Amino acid sequence: MLDPRRNIGDWLELTPGLSPFDRSLIRLLQVDGRRSLAYLAQELGVAKKTVRRRLSELEASGVVKITTVGDPYLMGYRVIANVGVRVDCSRDVREVAEELAAGRRAFYVAIVTGRYNVMVEISCIDNADLLETVERDIARVRGVLDYEIHPYMRLFYQDPSFEASREKQDVDPALHPERVSFDWVDRDIIARLNENGRVPYQTIARGLQISDSQVRQRVRRMIDAGALRVMAMTSPMALGFETVTLIGIATYAGVSVEAIAARLAQLPAVIYVVITGGRFRLHVEVACTDGEDLLDLIETQVGRVEGISALEPWTYLRLYYRSVRPIEPEDEFERSASADGGTTPDQPELMAGA
Repeated sequence: MLDPRRNIGDWLELTPGLSPFDRSLIRLLQVDGRRSLAYLAQELGVAKKTVRRRLSELEASGVVKITTVGDPYLMGYRVIANVGVRVDCSRDVREVAEELAAGRRAFYVAIVTGRYNVMVEISCIDNADLLETVERDIARVRGVLDYEIHPYMRLFYQDPSFEASREKQDVDPALHPERVSFDWVDRDIIARLNENGRVPYQTIARGLQISDSQVRQRVRRMIDAGALRVMAMTSPMALGFETVTLIGIATYAGVSVEAIAARLAQLPAVIYVVITGGRFRLHVEVACTDGEDLLDLIETQVGRVEGISALEPWTYLRLYYRSVRPIEPEDEFERSASADGGTTPDQPELMAGA
């Protein structure tokens, strides 16, 4: 189990204060994390060694991580949920959040304002894994008063590149990733890129005993299908977005939730839209420059979308993030064998974008 207090290098540092050069470098890498040093140097008007040195410093300090972002189904997770957690007075909420973030299925944890104290996004293999995760890694944490599960029904839109996500004139938010069949070689490639998105394809190929052209073709197939991105992940606060908020949205009966999701996904500040079950039909994550920007977004844009009956913002006070790792083959094998009463299942062909 990962303990962020002991292994802080795996977690992104959330403090702002980057230079204009740093921000320009990160923006280029958010479009494509594997852009060459020569390309980056040319775009930024500096020497390659300058780019290499500064990128290494940003990665070593935990401000930036070049990693994979993709459909969780591609990673082997079929059940995802946001869990709103309320904390009692027996512990500091930061201590509780750090312990929740150490759970093996928790990849995105935020201390928030509103009815909850902490919001935990968990990615699980199946419903049994979801129940086990909630009981083991959330309900038993000392200081947790109660919790509410908001299961994902569909990941509708995501673009964690913040500024780039604001340029949506040519984006069709209703266009979901293609269904992509993949095998354990693809899964292994993703795992290696997850750890280091700029690792040379030749290095991956040697580890898997295949050609580097095969690695390149497999990665390109997943990227072209919209099921995978390799990009720079950093704190939105580091890029000037000081107010990041998750908004729970309720809708009137009989309206099209997908139509509302499509409208919301077109808003410049929106970086994540998911259709959920429970008291809210949608969870929408937005990145705003400050509180005034958030207020204007809610009053003049989100609140005026037809079909919305109520909304509830949960602004992030502190964020713990680590990139989603593909599940281990033996983990899925163990759960499948258990579900089948100990029989040996066939190795499944997983489908992305389900």
